[in-house]
Amino acid sequence: MLKTTLKKIDKSLAINYPSKFKSLQAGASENELRALKEKCFPDKEIPIDILTLYKWHNGQLDTSLNPQDNRIFMPIGEVIDAWDFLNDPTEDILQPWSASWIPFLYNGAGDYIVYETEGSLAGKLIKYWHNDKGRDVLHESLADWAEAVLMATEEAPEDEGEDELPKPLAGKTFVLTGTLPTLSRDEAKDLLEAAGAKVSGSVSKKTDYVVAGAEAGSKLEKALALGVAVIDEAAMVALLALMATEEAPEDEGEDEPIEVEKNCFAGKTVVLVGTLSR
Repeated sequence: MLKTTLKKIDKSLAINYPSKFKSLQAGASENELRALKEKCFPDKEIPIDILTLYKWHNGQLDTSLNPQDNRIFMPIGEVIDAWDFLNDPTEDILQPWSASWIPFLYNGAGDYIVYETEGSLAGKLIKYWHNDKGRDVLHESLADWAEAVLMATEEAPEDEGEDELPKPLAGKTFVLTGTLPTLSRDEAKDLLEAAGAKVSGSVSKKTDYVVAGAEAGSKLEKALALGVAVIDEAAMVALLALMATEEAPEDEGEDEPIEVEKNCFAGKTVVLVGTLSR
């Protein structure tokens, strides 16, 4: 049933949401599936539903799968990174959390949908919210979730085909860490995604910027170790303004351009530690 529904989702997305369809990656390779097993299922086989899901597509890039939900279907590499992060005893994450949960949907703000692999809830999908201790069951199975996605994709949006706004940060990946001085993580995430950026929950060599606030933890340390650019909230806002100015048409209105030095980030890596303020 799951495999059939996933094939129907492909068809529905291709017709009604072509940009979402194009964001889906090819099915996971044997090496990728082996890496998932070694990390998350060292003493048992990968559940058949998870295998079916990732043989269908190894996650997606930049946009959500369900048009009624902002959570992105995570590639295996991001699943492993998130699982490592959420099971790291040095990380200050909101409990309860279980090592038997496999995150596979993520909204970029610390919130996941996870697949339970053990106990009486095995096979069910549970929500993990970073600021809410509730751990409700959202779907009875991956098949039920897939049916919900299919229903959401079967009707084309009314504005499909209209020109999209410029996405000056398309292709860039950001990670948020610590407490920002004026913006919540959700607000910062919304600003970045509106500009086309991808907001990830873990730092890797593919990360372009880490936005660090007060009490930034292991993500900041990993960024420094990998040589990833680290900026604060003010620099993030300046970068957004700069990129928006560069993307804007020359004849757009009479407003004066925002005064941001055009090459302020050229060839530089900004590293900030400690408590940040405006």
